[in-house]
Amino acid sequence: MDFGIKLKELRTQKNLTQLQMAKILDTSKSNISKYETGSVEPNMETLVKISRYFDVSIDYLLNPNNSISHKFMEKNFFFFFFDEESLLRSTFANRIKSAIADMGLSEDDFINLVPIEAERAASFLECKGEPTANDLIELSQFLDTSIDYLLGQIPKLNKEEKKLLNSFVKLDTDRKDIIIGKTKELLLQQETSFVAANEPLKKTGTTNSAK
Repeated sequence: MDFGIKLKELRTQKNLTQLQMAKILDTSKSNISKYETGSVEPNMETLVKISRYFDVSIDYLLNPNNSISHKFMEKNFFFFFFDEESLLRSTFANRIKSAIADMGLSEDDFINLVPIEAERAASFLECKGEPTANDLIELSQFLDTSIDYLLGQIPKLNKEEKKLLNSFVKLDTDRKDIIIGKTKELLLQQETSFVAANEPLKKTGTTNSAK
């Protein structure tokens, strides 16, 4: 399922017209129509807005091999949101550089090895380029990370977390609900234990003073 089909499906599920969707994304009805037909791709900022509004991952929106909506993200899971395009570009560049460093590659190695045009790859590192959907997919696959991470929407996952997430998305809906329920239960237990451990000891009303 490509981006245009996914966007139209998400829009119609909420009973939104293209005009209503355009107002939500601060764009034109014409652009929404072009997104859905695939004649125009949204920029990074618009992708982030769509992801947040529909509570789905950007990987779900762009990756044709990803049929899971990843609605595991609570609202507070997105630890920041971009209001300025320059900040998004800066974060995108820094996330790429971090992933390159983890792979033990230099920036020149990255530019020469990544399966996108070298000039475009260099522009991303300089906070200048605007990646296409295909660029984001190629980058995430080459750097072995998610598009959501590259666009600053989720924190970096370690190997164990990636393994857990990959296993989770393969489960059916009922089993996912069981895992989510148990996770919330454990988080509540952890929070309760933390609060109890930090509460000051209450006075019992007795003293050790000599009579």
